[in-house]
Amino acid sequence: MIKSSKSIPALSLLFLCLFFTSRYLQRVYFEKDLVFSIKKSLKINSKDPGCKPKKNSLIHHYLKGETNALIIVLDAFPNPKVFQYLSGHSSKLHYYLKNNSSESIYVSSASQKTFSSLPFLLGKISPNNNCRYPFFKGNIKPNILINSKFISTSSGLCPRIYNLNSKNSFVRYKNKIRSLIDKKYAKNLINDEKVCSFKNKEMLSEIINKLKLIDDNKKNGINIIHDVNYHSDPNGRNRINGLGFYDKEYLNGIKFLITALKKSKIIDELIVMNDHGPRILNESIIEYEGKNFNSLYDNMFYGVFISRFDIANAKNSSKKQKTLKDLIPSSKYRFCDNGKGKIIKIESLNSLRYCQ
Repeated sequence: MIKSSKSIPALSLLFLCLFFTSRYLQRVYFEKDLVFSIKKSLKINSKDPGCKPKKNSLIHHYLKGETNALIIVLDAFPNPKVFQYLSGHSSKLHYYLKNNSSESIYVSSASQKTFSSLPFLLGKISPNNNCRYPFFKGNIKPNILINSKFISTSSGLCPRIYNLNSKNSFVRYKNKIRSLIDKKYAKNLINDEKVCSFKNKEMLSEIINKLKLIDDNKKNGINIIHDVNYHSDPNGRNRINGLGFYDKEYLNGIKFLITALKKSKIIDELIVMNDHGPRILNESIIEYEGKNFNSLYDNMFYGVFISRFDIANAKNSSKKQKTLKDLIPSSKYRFCDNGKGKIIKIESLNSLRYCQ
């Protein structure tokens, strides 16, 4: 029994505080924005100016311009130099990208991990512990089209993956328990991990349909397909013996997607890129030139390829476009991201063995 009426408003205030705090944390966790310093601010939609994409970066170019962009990130897929070394032959995917795109460049990222490498490549932001892809500490909200166990949003395709990996403990544990007792649900989860890739034509059709539903007022923005199947193959292929398979499947997916986008006219520009190299830490895979920056070993971790396709450039035909070399940086420095929130500048690639 409540002895004093004064405790009623106090309890109500406590309830409201807990409610709004939980809603904020839920927002952060649901969106999988890797915020390492929540204590700095408890404002919903708070933005960190230190994580704002720089002017003359690719993201700034898209957000301030009239271009509706689609970015495909092939997680950990090697650049041409590393692909040739690992497979013994050239890549058909890279040949297509170089000879069919309007631009193709090869650069060095500053970081060897996705969440700190892409802010550098897309936003010209030096790797730091507080700025993480894909939401840049609240400064951007890209449309993440397909979910994976690494990057998920409530609006992405393949919602079961999002629910199973949600950092909201209630959602996560509820679905983990369901996967243990519901055999059909467990089977669907395994299947989702295999088919939720842009190399799957059925998934590509769903992506096209999803893009068509974007409100006209929001079309000048950034859409992202972040494919992790090569990085973490659901069928157990490793990053060397899976190269031939993914080289073919990714190429077919890109060709199919470009054809569909040109017909639908919902995207103006397509970017195809990786975020870092395959990160194979093997002493036998060191070129005679050693572990110097820009060596093969360096490209194994920091080597990045980026190609640009003009899908429907009518709006920009009268304007001089900025080139990829203008918008994408190439780092002279290397940072080590241990994946646990610690990022340090390194002077030697020997330090990479401590960053895996």
